[in-house]
Parts: sequence; C-alpha cells; structure tokens
Amino acid sequence: MVDSLRDDHGVDVADLFKNPEIEFDIPGFKNRVPVSVLPVLLLDEELTSKITLKNARRHRETGGIIVNTFMELESHAIRSLLGNMSIPPIHPVGPIVKLHSKNDGDDITSHSIMTWLDNQPPSSVVFLCFGSMGCFRVEQVREVAPDLELSEHHFLWSLWRPTTFE
Repeated sequence: MVDSLRDDHGVDVADLFKNPEIEFDIPGFKNRVPVSVLPVLLLDEELTSKITLKNARRHRETGGIIVNTFMELESHAIRSLLGNMSIPPIHPVGPIVKLHSKNDGDDITSHSIMTWLDNQPPSSVVFLCFGSMGCFRVEQVREVAPDLELSEHHFLWSLWRPTTFE
C-alpha cells in the first residue's frame, strides 16, 4: 500500500500521514482504516522511505506469499488479497501448529486447555492470539485482562513473552 502510493501515484507518504482525516482501503480489512491507527513507523519520514518502502517493494518482487491461515477462517481477507493484482499470489497454507513440545509441562498445559475447551458449549469461546509478533508488555496485559473478564465471555488468550521483555 505505502509503496504503491509513492511509486505508482507520486504521493509523499510522510505528508499524507499528517492529515488525521485520511482513511485507507487496506486489502483484507472490511472497513477503511484511519491514518491515526497506523504504526508510528509509517509516520517517520526517514524510516518510512528507508525501511517500510524497501520492504514493501521487496514483497512485490516475490513469486508468492505464504500465509498461515485458511479460507474457512479468513475468507474475506484471503479473497481480497487474491483479487489484488498489485501483490504477488497468496498461498494460504495454515494452520501451521506446533504438535510436539520439548517441554513436558507444555503437554500438561495443552491437555488441560483441550479438556476445558471440550467442556464449553459450542461456539462459546473467544480465542485471542496475535501471532508471533503480537506480544504484550506486562502493563498491557494487566490493562486488557480485567476487561476480558468483565465481558463475561469464555475466552482463551494465547500470550507469550519474548526473552527481551522484563
């Protein structure tokens, strides 16, 4: 998206992000996305041109993009990406799951989670997982967790903390 604005339409991306009223159509999103919710990295003129644009251009040079999902889970996103001629073909190959663990404690945890899920009514559990890049700081977890509990919905939240966090 960012590379296309600059390369194909001659738009200065850094200036574009200075207007909080602007909204984008992003493939895979049903609703337009306001510029104010985009990552700060895109707002930095120097970083945008050096990192984001370079990576976006490299994506367009690939023969295809492998995505860890499947049509039944994210049909809207997959269809919108498959129909976008400005990006390489999308290959949904998911779900990719870790079936075996080196840590025996993980097997016990997995078993208890599956037992708990089996005991819930069908379609009654909200699953929250933000992927390998979706880690939260302790303060963020403490802020979100009470609201999840107040929702009174059964939920399973997959959290992980990289070794670089405190």
